[in-house]
Amino acid sequence: MPLMQRPPLRSSARALSPSVMALAIAVYVGFPLALEFTPYSLLGYRAIPHEFYHPDEHDVLSTHNVCRGDECDQVPYVWKDRRSGDIYRYDDFSSHRREEAQSLALRWFLYGLIACIGTAIHRERSACVPLLQTFAYGVFADTVLALLVYGQVVL
Repeated sequence: MPLMQRPPLRSSARALSPSVMALAIAVYVGFPLALEFTPYSLLGYRAIPHEFYHPDEHDVLSTHNVCRGDECDQVPYVWKDRRSGDIYRYDDFSSHRREEAQSLALRWFLYGLIACIGTAIHRERSACVPLLQTFAYGVFADTVLALLVYGQVVL
């Protein structure tokens, strides 16, 4: 029986040139990174005011221990705003953290989907790999990443 041979590469006229690929990757990576330094962060957590304790703005009223392995730390659980006198608890923001986790996971998934589509098209044109095969692997990896992001925010 003859060995399975890989089909010949397709014409390079259909494949994207290296300069076009480099530009596409630069825009794909650069655009969200540029937004990270603005209030319109694409892939970052969007906290609301007083959601987290800040030593310059708040006084700690209550703490609890969080242990990881052998190390334990005191973590603020209830804090008071120095200016307004309002009191905040960590649990007060749990619904926002859940909503933001869902939103963040969806944004990461959709952003990754763009990479899946681009990679599948590029591999289909340049290396003769079936489009759906590459896309399916990419969507699987993208789904795992989005679930990890969700878990990190909720927990």
